[in-house]
Amino acid sequence: MFTDPRHERRASAEEANAAIRALVTAQGGRAWSADDLAELGRLRAEWLAAVRAQVTTAA
Repeated sequence: MFTDPRHERRASAEEANAAIRALVTAQGGRAWSADDLAELGRLRAEWLAAVRAQVTTAA
């Protein structure tokens, strides 16, 4: 099994966006915990990396 992080599959921008939307929807208006905010930050970073990769590829 490959454990080298350079070979991990990255989420597409659409997949990352869907994960962000699911997390926000699951909150249901409740206050965000530190863990929730950390997960949101991780997902946002994943989305941003995917968007940047698309722009780099297109350029």
